[in-house]
Amino acid sequence: MHVDTMPRNEFDDQLTFTVAQIKQIFQTMNTIDYCANESERTEFVSVILRDIVSTFARSESITLRKEYDLSCTNGNGRVDFAIVQGGHILCVIEVKNHDLENGFCQNLVQAQTACQTNNERSKKRKHNELEYVYGLVTTGEKWFLTMVTSDSRVGVASEPICIRLSNADIDDGAIKEDLRALFSAVIAMLSDKLESIKEPKTKSSKINQRLGN
Repeated sequence: MHVDTMPRNEFDDQLTFTVAQIKQIFQTMNTIDYCANESERTEFVSVILRDIVSTFARSESITLRKEYDLSCTNGNGRVDFAIVQGGHILCVIEVKNHDLENGFCQNLVQAQTACQTNNERSKKRKHNELEYVYGLVTTGEKWFLTMVTSDSRVGVASEPICIRLSNADIDDGAIKEDLRALFSAVIAMLSDKLESIKEPKTKSSKINQRLGN
């Protein structure tokens, strides 16, 4: 799966704020190695996702939803997080302690369900286009980008983007650069999805570009 990025000098102030929040979690809860379960890891994930979403203009109406309920004709269930615009699902996120294999399985099924949900909602608006949804599978430290289409094509980034959250004494600049790589990739991913909503005819070419078909 091809991963786009945004210019590296963007959103610098937001990154500084995110680093400060992560350092506060280090102080109050310790590093991610001390997280006993997925719920505790979610503290790190939530801060990062919330700050990524906050880089978009309020006029875009993008929101981060926790324990978001997916629903469609063929299935339902909740995802750990979803990034949505109105009723349109842009990205679904699965948080795991260590079991990434199971996390990928869950995330890909959830993204397929999200495609179906988007299609059903788009039919009500009389748009019957090919659909795709992005995904993230993360331990908090490792972040894998995924993509699923309504015609069952799947893409997974070959390597994770890594955030060093195991050392409370790590230099702020080091965490900031880790976060910059993640912000850049996820913001580009969400921007791509927003463009496809505005210009539905571009979906096929965007899918082919990402999946190399």
